[in-house]
Amino acid sequence: MNHWFTIRTTTRGYIVPGRAIAEIDGEEYEIGAGNLMGFPTPSVAHHLRHAGSANLL
Repeated sequence: MNHWFTIRTTTRGYIVPGRAIAEIDGEEYEIGAGNLMGFPTPSVAHHLRHAGSANLL
């Protein structure tokens, strides 16, 4: 499910272990340990999908 915020906030995500697919504005990116994502408002729709066997934290 895509989501976005209408209030003034910044969404941040830091991947510790695991792998995921980040879908950002219709484009897919593989992300993993050590990656940081940030979305200031207003922003585009985005979500993460688990893509590995290890827990995604």
